[in-house]
Amino acid sequence: IYCEPGKRIWVGTISGGVSFFDVGSPVVTQIMHHPNDDNSLVNNDVNNILEDSEGKIWFATNNGISIWNPETGKWKTLFNDKTKQAQVFLVLCEDNNGKIWAGSYSSGVYVLDSNGNELAHYAHGEKGSPSVSNFIFDIFKDSQHDLWIGGVNGEFVCFKTREQSFRNYTDIPVSSFAQLSENQILIGQSRGLLLLNKLSGNVENLLSGIVVQDILVLGSEIWI
Repeated sequence: IYCEPGKRIWVGTISGGVSFFDVGSPVVTQIMHHPNDDNSLVNNDVNNILEDSEGKIWFATNNGISIWNPETGKWKTLFNDKTKQAQVFLVLCEDNNGKIWAGSYSSGVYVLDSNGNELAHYAHGEKGSPSVSNFIFDIFKDSQHDLWIGGVNGEFVCFKTREQSFRNYTDIPVSSFAQLSENQILIGQSRGLLLLNKLSGNVENLLSGIVVQDILVLGSEIWI
């Protein structure tokens, strides 16, 4: 589920495409993939939705990425039907420079400009890349504009925006990130809920024996 503040509420589905409704309206519009139509959603399995700073809507799907321009009604498709690189994308995040970071399931992270052109690619074992997982479940931007990138079968990393460099942390599975305070990052995973000290790198176990898929911090409350 994704909310454009003051505009639309989007709901991505598995097999049913994506639906949205305008705030204040009961009318629900469904968007589906149309075979042999390049000007449509690329795949009906929608894993993540993002509105970028230019107002375009990005969709991470099980067969690439779709970009929809609401002003023109035009669609653009990236990474679909590829055999040597990622097809399944799980998460999208825009950094403070307007670049889109796309996390894939098998090929790490792609950094794209606002038109979908590839600027960088980070994957485990690739020259010049941090030791990041190839199976990315979450990319989270904190209040200091740093990006947290994590998944399974690899270390989770932080891209330090000011320094334009990566910091590697421990090799633990990550489902989701959230920020508790300026230097405290919550980590949800299949084993429970962890608390990371951003400065020292120390990890504290808060809850164990549960699967934490997502985290929401509201004031002094943590919802999982």
